[in-house]
Amino acid sequence: MGKLIARFDPNADKAKEKLVFIYGNLIGFFKKCGNLSALPEEYAIETIFRAAQSLKDDQEIKNLSAYIFKVAWNVLHETWREKKNRTTSLEEILVEGEPASYPDDEEERSWFRWKKRRLKLMQQCLEKRSSEERALLQQYVEAKAQDAVEALAKRLQMSINTLRIQIHRIRKELKLCVKARQKDS
Repeated sequence: MGKLIARFDPNADKAKEKLVFIYGNLIGFFKKCGNLSALPEEYAIETIFRAAQSLKDDQEIKNLSAYIFKVAWNVLHETWREKKNRTTSLEEILVEGEPASYPDDEEERSWFRWKKRRLKLMQQCLEKRSSEERALLQQYVEAKAQDAVEALAKRLQMSINTLRIQIHRIRKELKLCVKARQKDS
């Protein structure tokens, strides 16, 4: 970390000020990205540590801030890839359109009310589905979380594509149901 700070400015105090400024900008960057699995501050710290670790003594970097934001971009893409490959709950599959930033206290309460209402609507829509479809969807979510979709398809005696198509149709109908109920309320 000392090497990173020293690269900002020979004067240690000025270098620390610049690093704090970059840290604040990184937090803002990650806040704007929204819907992340951790707080923006955690991603900012991770970015700074990765940038510090990746710097080599003889490596010449013309714009250190740009370099750090390149690392931040890589951290963000890594997070998106992990999130794309990981589905752990029915809520994550069905709920979409969450706010794109971390709200303040009043907005946070509003967001939680919104999410609670949306989950309630989703439950109502799920209850309208057949018990077979609900069971299939739940099994799929659990199998996906364990990387066992292929095993589920075999157990149900269907191809993976058939299983995915059925799940896609169920999810699509559920999303339409939730949107329609939102408009009604």
